[in-house]
Amino acid sequence: MIRTMLALILSLFAGSLAAGQATDVVVPTTYQVAINGEVFEITLGEPITVKSRQQPDLQYDISLRVAPLQHLRLNTLQLSYDRGCRVSDDHKQGARTITLGHDLGFTMIVGDLSGTIDPADRPRVLRLLVKRMVQSFRPKAEKEPTVSKIARAAFKEMSGRVVSIQYRDMDGYDRTCVVYLLVDDDHACSCIVQYLDEDAVAIAPLVKQILDSIRPL
Repeated sequence: MIRTMLALILSLFAGSLAAGQATDVVVPTTYQVAINGEVFEITLGEPITVKSRQQPDLQYDISLRVAPLQHLRLNTLQLSYDRGCRVSDDHKQGARTITLGHDLGFTMIVGDLSGTIDPADRPRVLRLLVKRMVQSFRPKAEKEPTVSKIARAAFKEMSGRVVSIQYRDMDGYDRTCVVYLLVDDDHACSCIVQYLDEDAVAIAPLVKQILDSIRPL
């Protein structure tokens, strides 16, 4: 089991490094709405009044908007995120990975590991994730990144362990990466959050909102 999970972790890490290369998706702006069997075409964000062709005296006031909170189903988990996030999804059947990049200045990489992890193996999996992240930061850091001890992490639906990594980059900016391994009896996911320390206060509520929303399907 641990070999399988390590393979998934390596796949997840490789996907996280490539996530920044994804191109933005153009969102459709024209939609069709079906009411009582009749179909009407509307434009996103533009209120419109349409008349029934079957009942000429009947009309509908319609407006289609993007909800401020979006919901995303992965393979075995689901989560919610603020519409300010740009989303990249690799759609893998094994360790499916999504990357959320928010305008406020944080990036969150969530990996659905598609199964549970034995309690005895969880510290090893978390340490492997942390090791891979530290290796990726070393070429960008003024000196060796600082790694915290493993601590407990608990959110509304899932709990687990967390480690934080801190370093100063070559441009003099202090950065933090927080690595979570969240589990229950049948599910497991990794979550990697990266941000500039100067943005920590502003992003904290949104990051917690996403972490609280992660739950099994």
